[in-house]
Amino acid sequence: MIRDVIDIKNKNAKIITDLIRFDDTLTKRDISVKTGLSITTVSNICAELAQIGIVSNKKTINSRVGRNPVRVTFVHQNFLVVCIDFQILNVMKLAISTVRNQIIYSETYDISTIDQPEELAAFAKSVFDTVSECYDREVHFIGVGIAVPAIYDRFDGKLISSSIDLFANVPLKEIFQKYFDIPVFIDNSSNFKAVSALTTTKLDNIVCLDISLGVGTGIVCNGSLLRGKNGYGAEVAHIPIGDMSLQCPTCGAYGCVETELLLERLLTYFPNRDVRKPLYDQWSDFVQYIYENQEKYEVLLTRIGTLVGKLVLILTNLFDPSLFIITGYIVDVFELIDKRVMEVARKQCDMAIKRGLTFQVESYYQSNIFTGICDTMYEKWMPLEDVPNVR
Repeated sequence: MIRDVIDIKNKNAKIITDLIRFDDTLTKRDISVKTGLSITTVSNICAELAQIGIVSNKKTINSRVGRNPVRVTFVHQNFLVVCIDFQILNVMKLAISTVRNQIIYSETYDISTIDQPEELAAFAKSVFDTVSECYDREVHFIGVGIAVPAIYDRFDGKLISSSIDLFANVPLKEIFQKYFDIPVFIDNSSNFKAVSALTTTKLDNIVCLDISLGVGTGIVCNGSLLRGKNGYGAEVAHIPIGDMSLQCPTCGAYGCVETELLLERLLTYFPNRDVRKPLYDQWSDFVQYIYENQEKYEVLLTRIGTLVGKLVLILTNLFDPSLFIITGYIVDVFELIDKRVMEVARKQCDMAIKRGLTFQVESYYQSNIFTGICDTMYEKWMPLEDVPNVR
Protein backbone atom coordinates (compact mmCIF):
# COMPACT_ATOMS: atom_id res chain seq x y z
CA MET A 1 0.00 0.00 0.00
CA ILE A 2 2.79 2.42 0.95
CA ARG A 3 4.67 1.52 -2.22
CA ASP A 4 1.55 2.25 -4.29
CA VAL A 5 1.21 5.71 -2.71
CA ILE A 6 4.88 6.46 -3.37
CA ASP A 7 4.57 5.29 -6.97
CA ILE A 8 1.55 7.52 -7.53
CA LYS A 9 3.39 10.52 -6.07
CA ASN A 10 6.45 9.83 -8.23
CA LYS A 11 4.27 9.52 -11.31
CA ASN A 12 2.48 12.77 -10.53
CA ALA A 13 5.80 14.54 -9.97
CA LYS A 14 6.94 13.44 -13.43
CA ILE A 15 3.65 14.66 -14.93
CA ILE A 16 4.33 18.08 -13.42
CA THR A 17 7.95 18.29 -14.59
CA ASP A 18 6.87 17.14 -18.06
CA LEU A 19 4.43 20.05 -18.19
CA ILE A 20 6.87 22.74 -17.04
CA ARG A 21 9.94 21.36 -18.80
CA PHE A 22 9.66 23.91 -21.62
CA ASP A 23 7.15 26.32 -20.09
CA ASP A 24 8.02 28.92 -17.43
CA THR A 25 4.60 30.60 -17.40
CA LEU A 26 2.47 28.17 -15.39
CA THR A 27 1.12 28.69 -11.89
CA LYS A 28 0.09 25.86 -9.57
CA ARG A 29 -3.51 26.46 -10.53
CA ASP A 30 -2.60 26.26 -14.23
CA ILE A 31 -0.82 22.97 -13.57
CA SER A 32 -3.84 21.66 -11.69
CA VAL A 33 -6.16 22.53 -14.57
CA LYS A 34 -3.89 21.07 -17.27
CA THR A 35 -3.05 17.84 -15.42
CA GLY A 36 -6.33 17.17 -13.62
CA LEU A 37 -4.46 16.89 -10.32
CA SER A 38 -5.97 18.63 -7.31
CA ILE A 39 -4.49 21.96 -6.29
CA THR A 40 -3.48 20.38 -2.97
CA THR A 41 -1.60 17.57 -4.72
CA VAL A 42 0.14 20.03 -7.03
CA SER A 43 1.10 22.30 -4.11
CA ASN A 44 2.49 19.43 -2.04
CA ILE A 45 4.53 17.94 -4.88
CA CYS A 46 5.83 21.34 -6.00
CA ALA A 47 6.91 22.04 -2.43
CA GLU A 48 8.86 18.78 -2.35
CA LEU A 49 10.39 19.45 -5.77
CA ALA A 50 11.39 22.94 -4.62
CA GLN A 51 12.98 21.55 -1.47
CA ILE A 52 15.35 19.39 -3.51
CA GLY A 53 16.07 22.14 -6.04
CA ILE A 54 14.16 20.87 -9.06
CA VAL A 55 11.67 23.75 -9.27
CA SER A 56 11.58 27.32 -8.05
CA ASN A 57 8.72 29.73 -7.44
CA LYS A 58 8.72 33.13 -9.12
CA LYS A 59 6.18 35.87 -8.58
CA THR A 60 4.65 37.34 -11.71
CA ILE A 61 4.37 41.08 -12.21
CA ASN A 62 0.69 41.90 -12.05
CA SER A 63 -0.66 45.43 -12.09
CA ARG A 64 -4.07 44.37 -10.81
CA VAL A 65 -5.03 44.67 -7.16
CA GLY A 66 -4.46 41.53 -5.13
CA ARG A 67 -1.74 38.95 -4.72
CA ASN A 68 0.56 38.31 -7.65
CA PRO A 69 0.34 34.69 -8.82
CA VAL A 70 3.44 32.53 -8.41
CA ARG A 71 4.88 30.71 -11.40
CA VAL A 72 6.46 27.28 -10.99
CA THR A 73 9.64 27.04 -13.06
CA PHE A 74 11.90 24.09 -13.76
CA VAL A 75 15.50 24.80 -12.72
CA HIS A 76 16.54 23.10 -15.95
CA GLN A 77 20.03 24.59 -16.04
CA ASN A 78 20.96 22.48 -13.00
CA PHE A 79 19.87 19.16 -14.51
CA LEU A 80 22.15 17.97 -17.25
CA VAL A 81 22.60 15.03 -19.61
CA VAL A 82 25.92 13.72 -20.91
CA CYS A 83 25.57 13.00 -24.64
CA ILE A 84 28.18 10.83 -26.39
CA ASP A 85 28.14 10.18 -30.13
CA PHE A 86 30.25 7.42 -31.74
CA GLN A 87 28.71 7.58 -35.24
CA ILE A 88 31.95 8.51 -36.98
CA LEU A 89 34.87 6.07 -37.04
CA ASN A 90 37.69 7.12 -34.67
CA VAL A 91 35.72 10.10 -33.39
CA MET A 92 33.92 10.76 -30.11
CA LYS A 93 31.62 13.75 -29.82
CA LEU A 94 30.73 14.63 -26.25
CA ALA A 95 28.15 17.24 -25.34
CA ILE A 96 26.48 18.45 -22.17
CA SER A 97 22.81 19.39 -22.50
CA THR A 98 20.26 20.75 -20.09
CA VAL A 99 17.02 18.78 -19.82
CA ARG A 100 15.54 21.57 -21.94
CA ASN A 101 17.72 20.39 -24.85
CA GLN A 102 20.08 23.36 -24.65
CA ILE A 103 23.64 22.35 -25.53
CA ILE A 104 26.03 24.12 -23.15
CA TYR A 105 29.18 22.21 -24.09
CA SER A 106 30.23 20.29 -27.19
CA GLU A 107 33.60 19.01 -28.32
CA THR A 108 35.01 16.44 -30.75
CA TYR A 109 37.79 14.06 -29.72
CA ASP A 110 40.14 11.88 -31.76
CA ILE A 111 39.98 8.28 -30.48
CA SER A 112 41.96 6.66 -33.31
CA THR A 113 44.64 5.41 -30.89
CA ILE A 114 42.12 3.63 -28.65
CA ASP A 115 41.63 -0.05 -29.46
CA GLN A 116 39.92 -1.41 -26.33
CA PRO A 117 36.36 -0.66 -25.09
CA GLU A 118 37.58 -0.37 -21.48
CA GLU A 119 40.13 2.22 -22.54
CA LEU A 120 37.43 4.13 -24.42
CA ALA A 121 35.16 4.20 -21.37
CA ALA A 122 38.03 5.40 -19.18
CA PHE A 123 38.84 8.15 -21.68
CA ALA A 124 35.20 9.29 -21.86
CA LYS A 125 35.02 9.37 -18.06
CA SER A 126 38.22 11.43 -17.82
CA VAL A 127 36.79 13.95 -20.30
CA PHE A 128 33.55 14.10 -18.33
CA ASP A 129 35.40 14.59 -15.03
CA THR A 130 37.35 17.49 -16.48
CA VAL A 131 34.29 19.14 -18.00
CA SER A 132 32.05 18.61 -14.97
CA GLU A 133 34.50 20.44 -12.71
CA CYS A 134 33.48 23.64 -14.47
CA TYR A 135 29.92 23.47 -13.13
CA ASP A 136 28.47 24.53 -9.79
CA ARG A 137 27.96 21.96 -7.07
CA GLU A 138 24.19 22.39 -7.42
CA VAL A 139 24.35 20.85 -10.89
CA HIS A 140 23.09 17.29 -11.17
CA PHE A 141 23.86 14.93 -14.07
CA ILE A 142 20.86 12.66 -14.60
CA GLY A 143 22.50 10.22 -17.01
CA VAL A 144 24.76 9.36 -19.93
CA GLY A 145 23.30 8.61 -23.36
CA ILE A 146 25.51 6.94 -25.97
CA ALA A 147 24.76 6.75 -29.71
CA VAL A 148 26.41 3.94 -31.67
CA PRO A 149 26.23 2.65 -35.27
CA ALA A 150 25.06 -0.75 -34.04
CA ILE A 151 22.05 -2.55 -32.59
CA TYR A 152 21.86 -2.80 -28.82
CA ASP A 153 20.71 -6.34 -28.03
CA ARG A 154 18.33 -5.97 -25.09
CA PHE A 155 18.67 -9.67 -24.25
CA ASP A 156 22.41 -9.94 -23.60
CA GLY A 157 23.41 -6.26 -23.59
CA LYS A 158 25.89 -6.57 -26.46
CA LEU A 159 26.22 -4.50 -29.62
CA ILE A 160 25.25 -6.41 -32.75
CA SER A 161 25.83 -5.62 -36.44
CA SER A 162 28.27 -2.87 -35.53
CA SER A 163 29.80 -0.83 -38.33
CA ILE A 164 32.81 -0.20 -36.08
CA ASP A 165 34.94 -3.21 -35.13
CA LEU A 166 35.75 -1.79 -31.70
CA PHE A 167 32.09 -2.21 -30.69
CA ALA A 168 31.34 -5.60 -32.26
CA ASN A 169 29.70 -7.99 -29.75
CA VAL A 170 30.83 -5.76 -26.88
CA PRO A 171 28.69 -5.09 -23.76
CA LEU A 172 29.44 -1.38 -24.05
CA LYS A 173 26.72 -0.24 -21.65
CA GLU A 174 28.03 -2.54 -18.93
CA ILE A 175 31.58 -1.31 -19.50
CA PHE A 176 30.65 2.37 -19.38
CA GLN A 177 28.49 1.83 -16.31
CA LYS A 178 31.59 0.65 -14.42
CA TYR A 179 33.12 4.09 -14.89
CA PHE A 180 30.08 6.34 -14.48
CA ASP A 181 28.10 6.54 -11.24
CA ILE A 182 25.02 7.85 -13.07
CA PRO A 183 22.67 5.82 -15.31
CA VAL A 184 24.07 4.88 -18.72
CA PHE A 185 21.84 4.21 -21.73
CA ILE A 186 22.99 3.09 -25.16
CA ASP A 187 21.10 2.88 -28.43
CA ASN A 188 21.41 2.90 -32.18
CA SER A 189 22.04 6.39 -33.54
CA SER A 190 19.02 6.07 -35.86
CA ASN A 191 16.72 5.59 -32.88
CA PHE A 192 18.02 8.74 -31.22
CA LYS A 193 17.52 10.66 -34.47
CA ALA A 194 13.93 9.42 -34.67
CA VAL A 195 13.29 10.55 -31.09
CA SER A 196 14.79 13.94 -31.95
CA ALA A 197 12.40 14.25 -34.89
CA LEU A 198 9.48 13.30 -32.63
CA THR A 199 10.39 16.17 -30.31
CA THR A 200 10.97 18.80 -32.96
CA THR A 201 8.11 17.97 -35.35
CA LYS A 202 5.45 16.71 -32.89
CA LEU A 203 4.48 14.10 -35.50
CA ASP A 204 3.55 10.64 -34.20
CA ASN A 205 4.64 8.49 -37.16
CA ILE A 206 8.19 8.94 -38.42
CA VAL A 207 10.72 6.84 -40.31
CA CYS A 208 14.40 7.78 -40.11
CA LEU A 209 16.64 6.00 -42.62
CA ASP A 210 20.32 6.54 -41.79
CA ILE A 211 22.89 5.47 -44.38
CA SER A 212 26.44 6.08 -43.19
CA LEU A 213 28.91 3.49 -41.96
CA GLY A 214 26.00 1.09 -42.32
CA VAL A 215 22.23 1.16 -42.84
CA GLY A 216 20.10 1.92 -39.80
CA THR A 217 16.47 2.79 -39.17
CA GLY A 218 14.62 4.53 -36.38
CA ILE A 219 10.84 4.18 -36.31
CA VAL A 220 8.34 6.21 -34.32
CA CYS A 221 4.94 4.53 -34.47
CA ASN A 222 1.92 6.25 -32.90
CA GLY A 223 4.21 8.39 -30.77
CA SER A 224 6.44 5.60 -29.45
CA LEU A 225 9.83 4.36 -30.57
CA LEU A 226 9.59 0.90 -32.10
CA ARG A 227 12.22 -1.48 -30.69
CA GLY A 228 10.88 -5.02 -30.79
CA LYS A 229 11.48 -7.75 -28.20
CA ASN A 230 15.28 -7.76 -28.37
CA GLY A 231 15.96 -4.36 -29.95
CA TYR A 232 16.01 -5.48 -33.59
CA GLY A 233 12.67 -3.95 -34.57
CA ALA A 234 12.50 -2.52 -38.11
CA GLU A 235 16.17 -3.10 -38.90
CA VAL A 236 16.51 -3.34 -42.69
CA ALA A 237 20.27 -3.65 -43.17
CA HIS A 238 20.09 -7.36 -43.92
CA ILE A 239 17.04 -7.45 -46.16
CA PRO A 240 18.22 -9.41 -49.25
CA ILE A 241 17.46 -6.87 -51.97
CA GLY A 242 21.10 -6.26 -52.85
CA ASP A 243 23.57 -8.00 -55.15
CA MET A 244 23.21 -11.72 -54.39
CA SER A 245 26.84 -12.32 -55.38
CA LEU A 246 28.15 -10.12 -52.56
CA GLN A 247 28.70 -11.61 -49.11
CA CYS A 248 27.78 -9.42 -46.16
CA PRO A 249 30.86 -8.69 -43.99
CA THR A 250 28.66 -8.49 -40.91
CA CYS A 251 26.34 -11.51 -41.04
CA GLY A 252 27.99 -13.65 -43.74
CA ALA A 253 24.84 -13.98 -45.85
CA TYR A 254 24.51 -12.87 -49.47
CA GLY A 255 22.48 -10.03 -50.90
CA CYS A 256 22.15 -7.81 -47.81
CA VAL A 257 21.32 -4.27 -48.90
CA GLU A 258 23.83 -2.83 -46.45
CA THR A 259 26.69 -4.57 -48.25
CA GLU A 260 26.30 -2.30 -51.28
CA LEU A 261 25.58 0.88 -49.32
CA LEU A 262 28.38 0.62 -46.77
CA LEU A 263 30.60 3.67 -46.82
CA GLU A 264 33.64 1.41 -47.01
CA ARG A 265 32.15 -0.37 -50.03
CA LEU A 266 31.36 2.88 -51.87
CA LEU A 267 34.90 4.14 -51.32
CA THR A 268 36.27 1.19 -53.32
CA TYR A 269 35.01 3.02 -56.42
CA PHE A 270 37.29 6.00 -55.72
CA PRO A 271 40.49 5.75 -57.82
CA ASN A 272 42.24 8.53 -55.89
CA ARG A 273 41.44 7.21 -52.44
CA ASP A 274 44.01 8.06 -49.76
CA VAL A 275 43.55 5.49 -47.01
CA ARG A 276 45.87 7.46 -44.72
CA LYS A 277 43.17 10.08 -44.29
CA PRO A 278 40.29 9.77 -41.81
CA LEU A 279 37.33 7.94 -43.32
CA TYR A 280 35.10 11.00 -43.47
CA ASP A 281 37.82 12.98 -45.30
CA GLN A 282 38.13 10.13 -47.80
CA TRP A 283 34.38 10.30 -48.36
CA SER A 284 34.46 14.10 -48.79
CA ASP A 285 37.17 13.74 -51.43
CA PHE A 286 35.15 11.06 -53.21
CA VAL A 287 31.99 13.17 -53.18
CA GLN A 288 33.87 16.02 -54.83
CA TYR A 289 35.29 13.59 -57.39
CA ILE A 290 31.80 12.22 -58.14
CA TYR A 291 30.42 15.71 -58.79
CA GLU A 292 33.32 16.41 -61.13
CA ASN A 293 32.83 13.09 -62.97
CA GLN A 294 29.09 12.45 -62.88
CA GLU A 295 28.92 10.62 -66.20
CA LYS A 296 31.58 8.18 -65.04
CA TYR A 297 29.47 7.30 -61.98
CA GLU A 298 26.05 7.25 -63.62
CA VAL A 299 25.65 3.47 -63.24
CA LEU A 300 26.76 3.51 -59.58
CA LEU A 301 24.49 6.44 -58.72
CA THR A 302 21.53 4.76 -60.40
CA ARG A 303 22.21 1.60 -58.41
CA ILE A 304 22.44 3.52 -55.12
CA GLY A 305 19.25 5.41 -55.95
CA THR A 306 17.45 2.15 -56.75
CA LEU A 307 18.44 0.53 -53.45
CA VAL A 308 17.54 3.59 -51.39
CA GLY A 309 14.24 3.84 -53.28
CA LYS A 310 13.43 0.21 -52.44
CA LEU A 311 14.15 0.85 -48.76
CA VAL A 312 11.87 3.90 -48.85
CA LEU A 313 9.18 1.80 -50.51
CA ILE A 314 9.45 -1.05 -47.98
CA LEU A 315 9.52 1.16 -44.90
CA THR A 316 6.68 3.37 -46.12
CA ASN A 317 4.43 0.41 -46.80
CA LEU A 318 5.25 -1.18 -43.46
CA PHE A 319 4.89 1.86 -41.19
CA ASP A 320 2.79 4.45 -43.07
CA PRO A 321 4.72 7.48 -41.74
CA SER A 322 3.80 11.15 -41.89
CA LEU A 323 7.47 12.06 -42.18
CA PHE A 324 10.28 10.12 -43.86
CA ILE A 325 13.78 11.34 -42.99
CA ILE A 326 16.85 10.33 -44.97
CA THR A 327 20.11 11.12 -43.23
CA GLY A 328 23.75 10.09 -43.03
CA TYR A 329 26.69 10.37 -45.41
CA ILE A 330 24.51 9.35 -48.35
CA VAL A 331 22.91 12.80 -48.20
CA ASP A 332 26.11 14.30 -49.63
CA VAL A 333 25.22 12.80 -53.02
CA PHE A 334 21.45 12.74 -52.60
CA GLU A 335 20.71 15.40 -55.19
CA LEU A 336 22.34 13.07 -57.73
CA ILE A 337 20.13 10.10 -56.78
CA ASP A 338 16.96 11.88 -55.66
CA LYS A 339 15.14 11.40 -58.96
CA ARG A 340 15.85 7.66 -59.04
CA VAL A 341 14.90 7.21 -55.37
CA MET A 342 11.48 8.78 -55.90
CA GLU A 343 10.98 6.99 -59.21
CA VAL A 344 11.36 3.61 -57.48
CA ALA A 345 9.45 4.60 -54.34
CA ARG A 346 6.43 5.97 -56.21
CA LYS A 347 5.84 2.66 -57.97
CA GLN A 348 4.28 1.07 -54.90
CA CYS A 349 3.77 3.78 -52.30
CA ASP A 350 2.35 6.57 -54.43
CA MET A 351 -0.86 6.61 -52.38
CA ALA A 352 1.05 7.47 -49.19
CA ILE A 353 2.84 10.28 -51.01
CA LYS A 354 -0.43 11.66 -52.37
CA ARG A 355 -1.91 11.61 -48.86
CA GLY A 356 0.73 13.93 -47.47
CA LEU A 357 3.87 11.90 -46.78
CA THR A 358 6.68 14.41 -46.35
CA PHE A 359 10.31 13.66 -47.18
CA GLN A 360 13.11 15.40 -45.35
CA VAL A 361 16.81 15.10 -46.16
CA GLU A 362 19.24 15.90 -43.35
CA SER A 363 23.01 15.90 -43.41
CA TYR A 364 24.82 14.33 -40.47
CA TYR A 365 25.55 17.75 -39.01
CA GLN A 366 21.91 18.85 -39.24
CA SER A 367 20.66 15.79 -37.40
CA ASN A 368 20.42 16.88 -33.80
CA ILE A 369 21.15 13.51 -32.29
CA PHE A 370 21.87 15.13 -28.94
CA THR A 371 18.22 16.17 -28.70
CA GLY A 372 17.22 12.53 -29.07
CA ILE A 373 19.72 11.46 -26.42
CA CYS A 374 18.59 14.16 -24.00
CA ASP A 375 14.90 13.36 -24.48
CA THR A 376 15.55 9.66 -23.95
CA MET A 377 17.48 10.22 -20.72
CA TYR A 378 14.91 12.70 -19.43
CA GLU A 379 12.11 10.21 -20.13
CA LYS A 380 13.87 7.64 -17.92
CA TRP A 381 14.49 10.11 -15.10
CA MET A 382 12.10 10.14 -12.12
CA PRO A 383 12.53 13.42 -10.19
CA LEU A 384 11.54 12.26 -6.71
CA GLU A 385 13.31 8.90 -6.98
CA ASP A 386 16.53 10.28 -8.36
CA VAL A 387 17.02 12.92 -5.68
CA PRO A 388 20.00 15.13 -6.56
CA ASN A 389 23.12 14.64 -4.51
CA VAL A 390 25.60 17.43 -3.95
CA ARG A 391 28.72 16.63 -5.95
